[in-house]
Amino acid sequence: MTDISKTDAPKPPQSGNDLLRWFLQLYRRGLVFAALIGVIAFTGTGWYIDRVLVGIDQDSSPIQYAGLLFAVGVLTNLAAACIIYLGVREKLIREFQALQNESEQHTLAGMISEQLNNTYQSANDQSRVAMVAAVQQTLDSWKKSGIQEYALIDTPPWDDWIREARTIDICVQGWETWARDHEGAWVEFFSRNGTVNLYLPNPNDERVLTIITERMPPRTSTDQAYEIKNTYRKLKEYRDSARKGTLTHRQLHRMNWYCAVRFDEETLFLSLYEHVRVQEQATSTDSEPRIKSPSYKVPLKEQHWRTYKWIKKEFEGLSLDAYSTVVQHPAQDWD
Repeated sequence: MTDISKTDAPKPPQSGNDLLRWFLQLYRRGLVFAALIGVIAFTGTGWYIDRVLVGIDQDSSPIQYAGLLFAVGVLTNLAAACIIYLGVREKLIREFQALQNESEQHTLAGMISEQLNNTYQSANDQSRVAMVAAVQQTLDSWKKSGIQEYALIDTPPWDDWIREARTIDICVQGWETWARDHEGAWVEFFSRNGTVNLYLPNPNDERVLTIITERMPPRTSTDQAYEIKNTYRKLKEYRDSARKGTLTHRQLHRMNWYCAVRFDEETLFLSLYEHVRVQEQATSTDSEPRIKSPSYKVPLKEQHWRTYKWIKKEFEGLSLDAYSTVVQHPAQDWD
């Protein structure tokens, strides 16, 4: 019979070095290509300015004349060249991060399959092959699902997601730092007449605040109340600064059990809150020992229809008077 450990079980690829090598090679090639285009563009601009606008002394040597043309071209194109360079660099970094996420998914799939194979070594070969093949088929589908996992909630490219959206639905128990850290993106979003539907716990409901703070020591009820209020205040400040856009705010009658940010009903960012905060064994290189909740970016509709229907049901339900209350001017009642 076939030895599944040698054939069907994928081995975790050594992807980190490969991805880094690919990135550096592509980056170098991009710089060389940009340099060649730059030389042509700068020299051509210098020649145009010389012939049409100012004139450069052509009695100098050909090398000096070419150098003058290039220098004039550099001076007239420097700002545009910097913008193009930064844009290309940012694009390469994003592509590298996307490939890294994909590589991590393949690595995890391989580890699961290999561990399953090792666990069932005692089973006969036929049963083991069938079992690993079934799991592998599920893993292959998962790798193509488009779900991305983030270790920290601040890691995703929030600025890009906010700027590209038209409508953003936010259900969170308070997120002042997130609102504050992306001011430019929010102002641009509202300037394009964007809409934010914000769902927050009632900061004046001591019962809800008590439940939240019990799960988030050493935060107090007062701390949490200000976190909720300031989340709304910052978004309202950006809307007022843009003088456009829409911000609707509903106060929930109960605490929410997840952080959900939905972009145009097409993409969902989901982070689950903790019931228990567990401390990892601290090491000399680990300055943040707490085990943190992962977060996920989920493409909706065609790829994950069940999740699309679930979050649609959630936001529609949270908009009902049974679950929340519309607050027109909450800041007027806040101290």
